Amino acid sequence: MKDTEFNKLVDEYYNARESQDNLELPDNSDASFLFSSLEKMDVIENKAIELDIDIMSVILQGEEIVETKKARREFTLFIVCGISLILALASAVVFINKNIFIYVELAIAVVLPFALIPISYIKAVRGNY
Repeated sequence: MKDTEFNKLVDEYYNARESQDNLELPDNSDASFLFSSLEKMDVIENKAIELDIDIMSVILQGEEIVETKKARREFTLFIVCGISLILALASAVVFINKNIFIYVELAIAVVLPFALIPISYIKAVRGNY
């Protein structure tokens, strides 16, 4: 359908909307589709649809779900890492030497705090939690 024909149909459509008693349908199938949509719009206008959606609560629920998933993932990663370290230490004690347990405990008690204190200070200053 050419643009001029379409524009003419649209003009007829809106003029028919203003005065529905002089409604004449052309033989064209596009025109009949256009005028049938006019009747469907009248049905929609008669119904009063009230939507009471609290968008802020939906957003807050979504954020809560994301935070819960993140916390579960972090907790699972923490448990897996902890079990891996304990199993690695137990394997080293059994297969390598029993004194390695003492060396690892000394490293954790002495060296690790000196490494963690500057890291936690930098994170606190930058605000990257």
